[in-house]
Amino acid sequence: MQILQASQPLPRVDSTSFGRVVSALTSARVLWVLFSVLVVLVWGPRMFRSFWVDEAGTFWMAHDGLIPAIQKTWNWPGQSVLYSAIASLFCLNSGPLREFVLRIPSLLGMAIAGYYLYKLAESAIGSGAGLVALILMAFHPGIVSLGTEARPYGLAIAAVAASCWYLYRYTETADRKHLVPYVVASVAIIYTHYLFGTVFLAQAGFLLYISITVRQAPRWGEMLGAYFAIVLLSLPLLQHMRLLMKEAHTLPLAFFPTVQELVGELLSPFLVFGLFLSAIAVQLFLPEGLRSPRPVKRSMLILALGWWLIAPVLFFVLSIKTPMRLFVPRYFSFSILAQVLLFVSLAYSVLQSRVAQTWAMLGVLLSTASPLSVAAGRTRGAEELMPFINTIRSESAKGTPPPVLFSSPLPESNFENWRTGAPGSHFYAPFVAYPVPNQILLLPYRFTDEVKQHIAELLRTELRDRPEILFVAHQVLADSWKAWILQTMTTAGFTATIEHPNVYYVIIFRRAHSQ
Repeated sequence: MQILQASQPLPRVDSTSFGRVVSALTSARVLWVLFSVLVVLVWGPRMFRSFWVDEAGTFWMAHDGLIPAIQKTWNWPGQSVLYSAIASLFCLNSGPLREFVLRIPSLLGMAIAGYYLYKLAESAIGSGAGLVALILMAFHPGIVSLGTEARPYGLAIAAVAASCWYLYRYTETADRKHLVPYVVASVAIIYTHYLFGTVFLAQAGFLLYISITVRQAPRWGEMLGAYFAIVLLSLPLLQHMRLLMKEAHTLPLAFFPTVQELVGELLSPFLVFGLFLSAIAVQLFLPEGLRSPRPVKRSMLILALGWWLIAPVLFFVLSIKTPMRLFVPRYFSFSILAQVLLFVSLAYSVLQSRVAQTWAMLGVLLSTASPLSVAAGRTRGAEELMPFINTIRSESAKGTPPPVLFSSPLPESNFENWRTGAPGSHFYAPFVAYPVPNQILLLPYRFTDEVKQHIAELLRTELRDRPEILFVAHQVLADSWKAWILQTMTTAGFTATIEHPNVYYVIIFRRAHSQ
């Protein structure tokens, strides 16, 4: 594939020096160079941030090697066995590149997804549309986030992109050679993230539309054979799927979503704002790049609409109407690629190729790849673990390391025996990734009356003579514990110093007489 394929000449703006400057700055070569530089600036610093809690879980799974990684994941619902095995090959136990290396699979996954998205845009939308799709994908806030963390979503998104591409090619050519890679990519979806399998609903709708409206309908016998192969190759995961279904009630992550949140996830307002401003600029400075509206290819539109809407809307409805809390953006993050395809389709319906590329680049420069966004990537991440770890280490360096009451950010901690949890369990993953010399006293995710009684008992016994105690918890739980823990520790003779470096609270309790 010629990725650096020559685009059509930019429409002549005028004969002034301004027009010549605009033409030079929007050439294909300049856009590709600017794209590459911005990817490094926006993605690079995020690759070196410390882990957040789910990434620490990845490290906990993978740091002992391939076989232990598979064994751990096989008994831990909700985690990809395949991804755990892959991550073990990229896991370093120490060194300044440890975080970067563990995130390489996600980076590779997003690169593969970009490759297939490029091919799909070029084939289904038009020559030059691939670059527009790459620009919008690479600087979509959801892709930037998931592509720079050690989680399975990058590889899962790549599998979805490949699956949709090969299915599209099969329906366009009726060539069965596309079915084998379609099966492989589709099986990879299931092996990397079970919930991403909802994309098959979109694909089924696409096939149904093709069979009704297009003369060269898919050969259903071949498609049924492909789906039989997908099911057969997924059977080794059946036991793990059963474990997930059995333990699903222990993994509630989201609260009741609102319609505004659904719309926000479907449209990415910050990016849309930049693209809107860019459209105004195109209208003002490149009016000759506009063309009469032309229809979008319907088959691609049907595929993209289903790909974009089915999972978010389905998970939204299930979260509202059932006990399942599935409306978690990363669970339907594969829909971002369809969102991008729809943006590109709309742009290409009214803009010529090079102007559409310019519109996309200017749009991200005004939003997600702006200087402010680049600067934000160089600051500490909201969910990073290292800020509170550094506070613990700083306090420990002053003398005897104080015990740490640590409220696990993992919701399943409330359903397991957190009182006697072994330090080697995944609840302690942050301290496996970033060891501290302190005694860690685990508390669960929710701050219940049972937890309060447990803390009170610790203060009467094990912690009775300790001059200093640290308390660490995620801010999402602040309303449930902050007032009580401050009052309880004050009554026990402690004074409090509160640190809030990011989403974590660290409260340093010192006995008044020890100051």
